[in-house]
Order: sequence, then C-alpha cells, then structure tokens
Amino acid sequence: MIEIPPQLRDLLRDGKAGFVLIGHSEPDGDCIGSQLALGRYLERKGRRVTLVSPGPFQRVELEPYRKHFSLHIPENIDRKNNIALVLDCSTLERIGHLAGELGDMKVVVIDHHSSGQSFGDIRYIDSSSPSVTLMILHLIETMGDTPTPEEAQILLFGLATDTGFFRHIEADRRWVFESIGRLSDYGASPKEVFRAMYGGRSLPSRQLLGLLLNRTSSFCEGRVLFTYETLEDLATYGIENRDSDVLYQQLQGVTDCEVVVFIREEEPNLCSVGLRSSSVVDVGSIALSFGGGGHARAAGFTWKGSRHDAEKTVLEVVFKTVRKENPAGCPPEEATT
Repeated sequence: MIEIPPQLRDLLRDGKAGFVLIGHSEPDGDCIGSQLALGRYLERKGRRVTLVSPGPFQRVELEPYRKHFSLHIPENIDRKNNIALVLDCSTLERIGHLAGELGDMKVVVIDHHSSGQSFGDIRYIDSSSPSVTLMILHLIETMGDTPTPEEAQILLFGLATDTGFFRHIEADRRWVFESIGRLSDYGASPKEVFRAMYGGRSLPSRQLLGLLLNRTSSFCEGRVLFTYETLEDLATYGIENRDSDVLYQQLQGVTDCEVVVFIREEEPNLCSVGLRSSSVVDVGSIALSFGGGGHARAAGFTWKGSRHDAEKTVLEVVFKTVRKENPAGCPPEEATT
C-alpha cells in the first residue's frame, strides 16, 4: 500500500480539529464501513466527529447503520475548524447535495478508484487497494493503533462487500489476506460478515432478480450481457428489494461473459448505468468517458435521458471496446439494438 500523506497524519493528530466524514450517494458497504470505522477510531482518540451521507440507503445489509448518519452537514458547524473527510469518492459530484454544503472547509479525499476527477486539498489515493476500508485499517495501524473488535468487524464488512466476498481479488495479493488475518485477530468474524451480506433477503427480491435475469440479452458471442430495470419494476417490487450485486455475480458466472451492462431507471429520463468486467475490458475508462468513474472491473455513471437512448449509446461503446480485444467476436452490426 502507498504511504499515507504526512499532512493527513498531522491533521488526524490535531486535537483541535473536528471531522465531518462524507460518503458517496447510494452508499455501499465499503463507503459506510470506512466512514463508521474511521469515525469511531477518531472519536476514541478524542476527536469531534460527524457522519454524513447523501443516501439513499438502498441496500438491505446497510439498514442497521442508517441511524448513525445525517443527510446534511449541520448548518451551525464551524466550517473553518472542521475538516471534511470524503471517503470512497472519485468525483465531487458523487457526494450529491453535500458538495454545495462544504463551504470553505478543508477537504481530504481518501479513495481507491483508478479513474475520476481530482478534487480536494489533501488526497490519499491508492488504486492498488481493493477497498477504502483496507486503507482505513492501514491508516489506523500506521498511527500506531489497532482497531477495536467492532471497528475490525466493520472494516472486514466493507472489504468483503467491495470484493464480492474476496472473489474479485487478483493474484499476487497475499498482503490483502494477511490484512484479513489481522482483522480476524482483532475480533472480526467472516461468518457474520457473510451472513450480513447475503442473508435477510425477501422473496420479492429474488423474484425481481429472476425477472432481470430472464430479460438479459447476449451480444458479441456471449461476451457482453445486458439487462435493465424499469420504473414499473421499481413500483412493483420496491427499492428495498433491489440486489444488483447478486445480479452481477450471476451474470458474470455465465460462460464467455466479459462485460455486464445493467441500466436501471431511477426517475423519468434519469438512469444509473452499472458496468462489470471479468478480466480484460477496462470498464472504468468507459464510465469515465460518460462522466462517471470506478475501477477497471467495476464502474458506473448517471445517464440523463431515456433508458432506450442509454442502451443504444452505451452498448455501442462497449461493443467497440470489446471488438478491440477480439475483432471477430463482436460483429459491427451488433452495435445497434
């Protein structure tokens, strides 16, 4: 892992400063886990901490943590004596309405995404790390401390959710599993993390998953799989029954699949686009070209317009990218839907 900027270590040791920990919109386990664990560490070191998230909390596994977060930065907070720690965000736009609430606060960015747009006064970016929660563990240990059992559990939860319970970790990552071993020594339970990630699902959530799998289309000799979710689906099944992580897991397990494209209608003329790659295609670069960001293997962005326009435009770009890797495997005529 890369060295932590000395300026960041000095700020965390400053007993006078307060900290506002901010995560991205539609938070995931790594985002929430890094905020909670770092916040609790700072609090036990005597620092003032405020946890803020733009929400919404759409994931079942995050519901127990919702109560710890405010939707807004408190209006009466002293912005000159509080530092904003923005976690797991590759672009300022990812924190939604909170970007307009920062005022003149000093901004520190802690992130592991390989693409995005640079912002912040101090940046601690490590694209080699599979999760921000692992960076927080490194930070705590570098400060000469160890996480409490509760903090260790949260850190392992964030790492596990961002790696699909470690199935996305590449070769030559022994140090990641050594970190997992230390988290276990500190009191984290992989068994409980797995239960939190995959348990407690409703029957309607599995029915929605079946619907999305059933409407999946295959292109480029099976190398590109595409599916979508409509506003009608949202009205029928509810936002609480969305489970895109398992959807990606199921589709990426299909023989020959290289890229999964998932377009979800969020509002009229507003869609979220998720991209996943199995091994070759850099979907982070594709997302960046549309104003989004992420990793080489997992990325996304927001599309302003109809789902049908998003489908046509995004698939054309994906087909073009896949065709570079295998010209014979994605005929040009498949570039329209």
